[in-house]
Amino acid sequence: RMSEDTVEDLKMEMMNMEELTLMNLPDEILSMIITNLDIPSRLNFRVNRRLNRVELATKNRIEKLEVTIEDDSFLFVVNELEESKLLVEKRGVKNIEEGLERIAMNTTSNTITANVEDVNQEEFELIKLFTEIPTKIFNINPECDAHLRHSDVVSIIHIYPTFNQLDYHFLLSLSKKRKRIEIGIECDSLSVQEWVTIRQMMLSREISLVSLKVLMDENVASSILFALHGVKFEWRKTENGNRLKIYTNEEGKIIHYIASEVNFVIRLFNGRFVTTFYRFEDRRFNMLRFGLIVRWCKYNKEQLAAAIEKCHKKVLTPRITEMSPSKKRISSVDVIICDSSYEDGEFEYSLTVEEMSGIRSVDVRLDDLNELKKRLKRIAKFRISNKVSLYALDADIGPKEFEIFNLMLEIEADEMEIMPDYELFPDYDDIYQFPSFPQLEYDLLLSICENRKRVSIDFDCISVPVEKWIELRRKIFSHEIPLTFISVILDKSTFNSLLLEVHGIRYERKRYNRRPAYLRFISPEERKTVTYREDSSNGSFSILLSDGLFVTEFYAFKDIWAEKRMRFGLRMRWIENEEEVVRAMQNYRTIYTVEE
Repeated sequence: RMSEDTVEDLKMEMMNMEELTLMNLPDEILSMIITNLDIPSRLNFRVNRRLNRVELATKNRIEKLEVTIEDDSFLFVVNELEESKLLVEKRGVKNIEEGLERIAMNTTSNTITANVEDVNQEEFELIKLFTEIPTKIFNINPECDAHLRHSDVVSIIHIYPTFNQLDYHFLLSLSKKRKRIEIGIECDSLSVQEWVTIRQMMLSREISLVSLKVLMDENVASSILFALHGVKFEWRKTENGNRLKIYTNEEGKIIHYIASEVNFVIRLFNGRFVTTFYRFEDRRFNMLRFGLIVRWCKYNKEQLAAAIEKCHKKVLTPRITEMSPSKKRISSVDVIICDSSYEDGEFEYSLTVEEMSGIRSVDVRLDDLNELKKRLKRIAKFRISNKVSLYALDADIGPKEFEIFNLMLEIEADEMEIMPDYELFPDYDDIYQFPSFPQLEYDLLLSICENRKRVSIDFDCISVPVEKWIELRRKIFSHEIPLTFISVILDKSTFNSLLLEVHGIRYERKRYNRRPAYLRFISPEERKTVTYREDSSNGSFSILLSDGLFVTEFYAFKDIWAEKRMRFGLRMRWIENEEEVVRAMQNYRTIYTVEE
């Protein structure tokens, strides 16, 4: 920087010169001028080769460079001579990229920060350009204000932005050039072993990084803690509130922690090298976050002792011998697929996630299929659900619904439910054709049933022939698959054929004089007993057939949403004991079949 005396001398020389232009000045003076300019002004020196060469040769150091990436613009904040702000529309992204490449050639910054709503590919390419600028501290944070602006109700914002492009090699390249890295967006693309490797390289001083702070999924955080230190934590509800429980697989291991009703911090000291695992309540997104901090501390012995003293000290006794990176169990995942006519087309998709603990419930409205797909993939990666449900508004399962269904199929779940959401139809009086699931062939149906205990499909299953339903029944009955309950809707022909093929029974309606029609059951081969009930006023009926504890129900009913035709359903289930079978048949009557 030029001193005040130098500036005054330069002014006097300029007054004595008849004509003065930049090109008349020597390179040294030009460099001194450029040093006192802000970045946008420096970029203007690319007008000719000489000024361009001098500007490139003039090193520039700034305190902070920050960019906020929103839907349609970039906001740059630069702290150098004084804080300056520059708003650029996204259509000018090519100029931004060229400008950043130029800045990286001769500029160093103490801190670089990127605030993003979510990291898509375009934003990732911009972040990579920022990483080319030499800096000591590199931060990536969620742009919360943008999330709040795009939501009418703050409480529905629960899914935190993610940084899926942050893989091991990209993080390692960042770590080799910087002292401190902080990523306030959840990173779920690195494996547990890759996080452990990064930490080991910091500990052995193989890289220059001295502090790393990242957010991650709870399952990944707990797996890293176990891999590094043989320690497992869990959160238990007691009469006196929530309580943090910590276990180990080694005798006499010492752990330091701080815990409240919701938040906790677990610290492991290795001299001045400290590894911290923590959980905190993020009020911006109304959810709990998990994080990892690995850093070298500047503490002397007294300061280190004081830091340890602030924590609770606990000597752990062995309680566990191994820990698999199991997924966290949640209560349910529900997806509703709407259409443009619902609620004036405010959104197309609804995603609800309920936690077992009841601490939070995710309920978001989306109008972007790719965003929904990304969130479902994330749930499949880190969660096991008691139940997953897909409610489709359209009449049939079309290509869009089927794509979402396949993603939900990847989520480990005990129960799966696929239903048309009639309540969302704006003009349900006009609906007379029942929705169908034409893509549901036997192989797909079997893949659903092989990994679940309960399955309910309230669409007409028109692509599975009678012999395949018989084969599925055999697999359930012989315990070849874990399924204990299935409920499906069949067309009338399949319904009647299945009843006849499996149980040797068919039915017909008889009318005696002017009395309401009644069911009569016919057995072609021999006389059988039939347990059933019926409602003669609307023609609905249910036939219950038991084989020990295995119960099959054939039923027909008139749907209130489409009163012009009957629907026919099949339920097969295992019942726990004989008392439950007797209880299930309490409201049924038993008659004999008649010979054909």
